[in-house]
Amino acid sequence: MLNRRVSFIQYLLTAAVIAVLSIIHARYIGHYRLFNEPRFGWEIIYIAISEMFVYILRPRSGTNKLVQNFAYVLVAPIFSVFLLSIFQLLMGTPLLPRFVLLGSLIGDVLVLLLLWVITLNISKHFAFDAVVFIGKSTETENLNFFDSEKEKPFKVVKLLPFETTYEDIIEIFDDLKFDILVMDRSSQINVDHVKAASVLHSKGVRIRTLTMFFDEWLGKLPLSELEQISLLFDITENVSATYIRVRRLVDFLIAMLLSIFLLILIPIVFLINLIANRGPLFYTQTRVGKSNRLFKIYKFRTMSPNVNLSEIDEWTQIDDERVSVFGRFLRVTHLDEIPQIINIIKGDMTLVGPRPEQVKYVEGLTKKIPFYNMRHIVTPGITGWAQVKFHYAATVDETFQKIQYEFYYIRHQSLILDIKIIARTLQILWRGMGR
Repeated sequence: MLNRRVSFIQYLLTAAVIAVLSIIHARYIGHYRLFNEPRFGWEIIYIAISEMFVYILRPRSGTNKLVQNFAYVLVAPIFSVFLLSIFQLLMGTPLLPRFVLLGSLIGDVLVLLLLWVITLNISKHFAFDAVVFIGKSTETENLNFFDSEKEKPFKVVKLLPFETTYEDIIEIFDDLKFDILVMDRSSQINVDHVKAASVLHSKGVRIRTLTMFFDEWLGKLPLSELEQISLLFDITENVSATYIRVRRLVDFLIAMLLSIFLLILIPIVFLINLIANRGPLFYTQTRVGKSNRLFKIYKFRTMSPNVNLSEIDEWTQIDDERVSVFGRFLRVTHLDEIPQIINIIKGDMTLVGPRPEQVKYVEGLTKKIPFYNMRHIVTPGITGWAQVKFHYAATVDETFQKIQYEFYYIRHQSLILDIKIIARTLQILWRGMGR
């Protein structure tokens, strides 16, 4: 498993290998000024492609399958060389010297393998943050709230009830020597807890509110700690008009490029439907968008033609019998989502944002989940932070978990986070882990 502490070095060395080989070729083999050559620009592009594949194909956090990790490490530089070779073939001219391409392939493989071996060894010596939670919120009484992919490594060593006294907290620290004490809102007004936190802080223990811990270590926000007014304030302060305009421009440009793929895909899906799943090519469904505005979402139809889509009330299940064989393929590969490019061009959706839900679900969930309607402050997206951090929500309880990630995105939305989400989405698609 590639440790986070090594990731930055990995990206740096991947770029350094290409840069060094380019300089060597220019100075000692080709005898030319590197920075005055058009190939310099392609070397920058090649570095960017390599870094992208390193990110997408790196071993998933928590993966311990050595063969799988080894395969990912090898495939990243191979894909980078293959993609640039395709560019060269299409353009009919060598963009980069073979010395650089083949040398970087060997060099990147050696670098990635070295870092991978180092990480396997040093990871044994890096202890996770030992965390103690205290309070009476739902999250501090249920370990299931922490069963998600972590943004930073930690281990819950104790869940303390609100009734825990000052003496008990100090005694538990002497026994467990934990690193972080997390206090919910009830704990923050408990005199004993605040006094104990002050003493523990002087001993090097980090003190965090429940919201701060969820935000930094889990990448989500706890609903029990949120207040609607403060959430609105954060959104108003953090989202700039420049970000909105740039995101819209990027959405439009990418959607126009993907439209070419959609035009190629339409006749293929149409012909297969004639054989395996006769019926309409597309289906549209009313969804709730930004500011609760209703719009029609477009998808390739995946259910059998005898299913009345307008009367479907159940949550979609993993092995849903209503989905046809070809429709299941479209869902697994996520090709059924491609027509949503139309929604992006129309401005109903964006590439990254909370997934839009059906009207009937929104009406029901708004009554059951606190602040649920707040998710409609932003434009819905094809993929989102909740999609890359949490599995498909098929129940109210799972939606309760999922919306915590959506609120994290709403609070932190930025171009950097959008890029991170798109990269993680590509990771999931590559590994076939999406639903």
